[in-house]
Amino acid sequence: MLNKNIGITLVSLTVTIIVLLILAGVTLSTVLGDNGVLNIAKGMAANTEEKNRKSSNRINDLEAQIAKSEQLLATASPEDVISGKTFFSDNEGTLKEGTMTKNEAKSITLNAGSSYTIPRGYHNGEGTITTTSLSIQTSATAIASQILSGYTAWVNGTKITGTMTNQGEKTATLNAGGSYTIPAGYHNGKGVIKAASLASQTQADAIADNLSNGKTAWVNGTKITGTGADVTNSYNSGYTNGNSDGYNSGYTAGYNAGKTDLNFKTGSYSTVWGGQRNSIG
Repeated sequence: MLNKNIGITLVSLTVTIIVLLILAGVTLSTVLGDNGVLNIAKGMAANTEEKNRKSSNRINDLEAQIAKSEQLLATASPEDVISGKTFFSDNEGTLKEGTMTKNEAKSITLNAGSSYTIPRGYHNGEGTITTTSLSIQTSATAIASQILSGYTAWVNGTKITGTMTNQGEKTATLNAGGSYTIPAGYHNGKGVIKAASLASQTQADAIADNLSNGKTAWVNGTKITGTGADVTNSYNSGYTNGNSDGYNSGYTAGYNAGKTDLNFKTGSYSTVWGGQRNSIG
């Protein structure tokens, strides 16, 4: 009974080993053969790597195309780029050079009312534009008393108000020998100072006959020369009458004044001449 069981066990074990060996052979052939699992896996790995490489190349190509597309989508033209600098900005991808003028820094000084046109092109931000001071632009010499009252003016950068009196229109009439002092201040140019007419200053009624011959005089603004007619007649008449009257009057006066007052005294007498007594003795 015991031997029988052992024999069955050995047979079973032998069969089992044979089956396992058969299975092992099949498995190794499947794994290690030309068409085995390992070779298939290696092939698949290689295919995957190749696909990855191609995908990577394709991605790089797409990125390059995108970058180029972005370049070609630029809008700058040569005048928008500083002269001497290059760029791409067209569908053909052509390298271009800028033409924008590059201006040097400028320093400009402006007077009142003037202007400066900033040149077209690039400026580096260091240029300056300044204005001349008001004191320099309003250099002048007037003072308040030399500016008409109520008006203002700028002198050497300062606004001043005038104090000059506005005299307006002054008028006056002067006689011969008179004078007029023009008051200080502004005169509007319409004032008139007149000299009175000679006729108004030489009002008289004499005529040439009333003047001595050859003598002149002004009468009612006219200079006349005497003819002496009335004067000669008057002179002759006056002379005759005066001479007669004078003679008579003088004779009487002389007689009276020349009377001798004789006072006879002892050894002396006195006379009177012209009202003065003189003693002799």
